[in-house]
Amino acid sequence: ESEQFAILINAYNAFAVNMVIQNPAKLRLGKLTWPIKSIRDISGFFKAVWDLPAGEISGQQYSLNEVETTLRGMNDSRIHACIVCASVSCPDLQFFAYEANQIDAQKNYSMSHFLSNTGKGLYID
Repeated sequence: ESEQFAILINAYNAFAVNMVIQNPAKLRLGKLTWPIKSIRDISGFFKAVWDLPAGEISGQQYSLNEVETTLRGMNDSRIHACIVCASVSCPDLQFFAYEANQIDAQKNYSMSHFLSNTGKGLYID
């Protein structure tokens, strides 16, 4: 299970970042028109960016939504602080890759880092 967490978290983060890199400008009528302001600008006419093919894991194509749904099904709320949707309000992309032998400590670190960031995680007024 630790290995699966690490693989899926790393895949999600890499897929989200790659989605932005591969789609730096908005398409309109088949022409690049302006830089995207949000990962949501990548959405197609009939599909949100979260449901577009994002990458392969073990030879199978996955969307960001499919990877996140699999992670959520593993019943660990800390994953929400580990996966980065490439939006300003999302957790920061960590400086490390998640590893099976360190996954619990890395998930704890990511959660505490996210919650301590008053601009993102938790703010008590």
